[in-house]
Amino acid sequence: HTWLPRLFKKYGYPVRPVEPSLTVSADAAAHAAVLAQDHPNLVGFGLSTSAVIRRYGVAQWLEVASLLADRDPTLSFLLFGAADVADTADAILAAAPRHLRWLDVTRSALPLTTGHALVARCRAFAGYDSMGIHLAVAADVPTVGLFGASPPMAYSRLLTPLQASPAGTGMAGIPATDVAREVTRLLEDQAP
Repeated sequence: HTWLPRLFKKYGYPVRPVEPSLTVSADAAAHAAVLAQDHPNLVGFGLSTSAVIRRYGVAQWLEVASLLADRDPTLSFLLFGAADVADTADAILAAAPRHLRWLDVTRSALPLTTGHALVARCRAFAGYDSMGIHLAVAADVPTVGLFGASPPMAYSRLLTPLQASPAGTGMAGIPATDVAREVTRLLEDQAP
């Protein structure tokens, strides 16, 4: 995803982003609607990743959620991922202030199609370089990608990449205030 466009550009080939898309089935949308019935104003947090080094910290996710909820108390937060990141979701929920609203699906063993339908219900999504951000973009959900341990991707107008600063600091180098600022911007861009 990241090296091929650079190679094409190096040799003079024109490169432009192509919008991926996946269709949410009616059955998956119906299942997601039931799961999210108490969460009409969702922001998704993609917790899944292949390596622990690519994970954002529990305190960072909590700060992002708190900053967003301070601006809009109607928001709920989808903790998206599979059982391999349920420990992260558990830690977030255990430390979360009571006023924050959560929809945790990390232990649900949902079919991928239902998970995608849940992501598609989000007004915005933030996550690592993993399936979550790609599903969000494919569902036309404005997305903030956190690239602290991998090169940033910018293959879609819907994907806002954030990099660690200074370089080499990993996910800890992406301040929660920056993530919350970008998610807020995406939410405000949707306002009528």
